Amino acid sequence: MKTNKLWLGILIGVLITIIICLMAFIVYDKVLTNNDNNQPNNMENNNGSDVQNEETIVDLSLNNSIVKELSDKVIGVYTNNFMSKYNDYFYKKDKISLVSEDISFKLSLAAETVSDSFSTNNQGYDCNNGICGVSYIDETTLKNAYYELFGNDSNYSRVSFSLAGCVSDYTWSDTNNRYEATIPAGCGGATIGGSMSKLGYAKQITSSTMDKIELYEYFALEVVDTDIKYYSDYNQTNLITSATDKYSVDDFFTKFTEQVGLYKYTFEKDINGTYVFTSVEKVK
Repeated sequence: MKTNKLWLGILIGVLITIIICLMAFIVYDKVLTNNDNNQPNNMENNNGSDVQNEETIVDLSLNNSIVKELSDKVIGVYTNNFMSKYNDYFYKKDKISLVSEDISFKLSLAAETVSDSFSTNNQGYDCNNGICGVSYIDETTLKNAYYELFGNDSNYSRVSFSLAGCVSDYTWSDTNNRYEATIPAGCGGATIGGSMSKLGYAKQITSSTMDKIELYEYFALEVVDTDIKYYSDYNQTNLITSATDKYSVDDFFTKFTEQVGLYKYTFEKDINGTYVFTSVEKVK
């Protein structure tokens, strides 16, 4: 009997110990769970959305193929000519969004990227009568250039546009099924200065929701007066230097890098994987 009572006591003691351990575990689990529930937003912010949307910035070589392609499309085309329409748009404003610009201007920008594709016809025209010929381009070439620059989802229509050079505005010809502009006689004249630019550096900025490339352009305005004056802004308010001899572009931007103007061109990757031209912004 005493042996049975001893074993019964041991069994009861074991059961009590097990119950106490279970209760302690339950309490500990509730405390731990409650602490976790009190911090879900912090955990998501620290390890979730913030991490996913964290931006990565990489400096790109100016010899990078994408950088060269985008620079050739924009900086090399629009800024190193004397067509004031582009200069007014890019350099007189602190920032422009190409998404909100009118189609005619965007079509002009696209046309400049394929200027080599324009053809001329001089037959049947007489400069003595004021018109030397007609310049023209097919719609497919121009439309493809437009979509390549602004994306396939960008609006397109057959509106008139302009091109740098001695031609009138281009308009759609239903007769010839192409864009045409007349070439007037007596066009031209000496230029007395203009915008100077050079690609300075480039960055790629990525996150889980975005991929964009920023091109930074060094800018100066050259004005020929008694001397040659160089300004950092299009409105000629900040004089960099004056000289009797003209600077080459490379020499000028090497010598006056800190004083020149700086503009940022942004290209954002769309759903088709194309970097589309979205904005120009004055940095300084």
